[in-house]
Amino acid sequence: MLNIALVNLKKMLKDVKAVIGILLAPVIIMFLLSFLNGSSNAVVEIGITDKLKSEKSEYIINELRNDSTMNITILNEEDLKKKLKDKKITLGIIISQEKEEKFTLLKADLNSYMLVKSKLNNILRELKLLGEIPKNASTDRIEYINHHKSSGKIFVVGFLINFMMFSMIYMINELSELKKSNILKRSCTCPYSSFQLLGGKLLAMFVLIFMQLVIVNIMGLLLFKELIFENIIVATSVFIPFILLILGIGLLVIRVFKSPDLSPVIVNLIVLPTGLISGTFMPKELMPEFLSKYSFIAPQYWVVKGLEQGQDLMKAFPSVIILAIMALCFLAASSYNFKSFLRE
Repeated sequence: MLNIALVNLKKMLKDVKAVIGILLAPVIIMFLLSFLNGSSNAVVEIGITDKLKSEKSEYIINELRNDSTMNITILNEEDLKKKLKDKKITLGIIISQEKEEKFTLLKADLNSYMLVKSKLNNILRELKLLGEIPKNASTDRIEYINHHKSSGKIFVVGFLINFMMFSMIYMINELSELKKSNILKRSCTCPYSSFQLLGGKLLAMFVLIFMQLVIVNIMGLLLFKELIFENIIVATSVFIPFILLILGIGLLVIRVFKSPDLSPVIVNLIVLPTGLISGTFMPKELMPEFLSKYSFIAPQYWVVKGLEQGQDLMKAFPSVIILAIMALCFLAASSYNFKSFLRE
């Protein structure tokens, strides 16, 4: 099977469409996102109203001040809202206390909102204010009020996840061409089993998509001065079953829908709705409630959920298991009686 995979991988790397579509296209898009995101490197003007006036709130403010991307000004609430209205500051933070510390972010553009939210979460984790609450729940302490605009950098992960799913179109076209030329039909007379034939093709495609993941992560380091994924082990653990799932879905599509011309349409009907409800096309904070409650259906949702755990592999493990179960189900369904597919 490894020999078959190696032969297929060499063939794919010689295919200009595969190299451009799967390996180079994400890099080109990232360059574009980096260029459009250039203005995000500017210092964010932030006003803070500290109603809590405690040792903890003072520590939080000092930590924000230590971030070179933020310029912090302490204001009373009235002046804060006035400066926001006059656009003299980009974002306002009101620190108050109800049952626990509460952070209200006012009138931030999306990039500033995500930057400050991430920074606050990091500070809160350091202070152990959130205990064992998962990272994705920790932002409940940060109230979303009003933000708009878009940022290139924050969409890189969502773009990559969905682009990887669209990569199944190449696999579908590849198998369709082999089937059309009767290469697949003739292969059933060779000494290899259907499992070896299928496994070799899927393994080659797996390596190609994984190369896409590695290249994007390296480009993130070059363009954004940081890796796209916080922990390589966590990211690898999440993406391996996700890539297998992509291959399983792609193979099932070509087996159910015989026409290669129809397959890209079906892939779009799968990727676009699942991308929409998963939070990869837009931040979860912007999603309507009726969509967010169905997000668990989408494979992309579990990828994002796993990656959100940052450095903690054990917290990402449930997402890995769910993705692995999905992958096994689709691979089992798509590989059933594969010899008959070769003979068609």
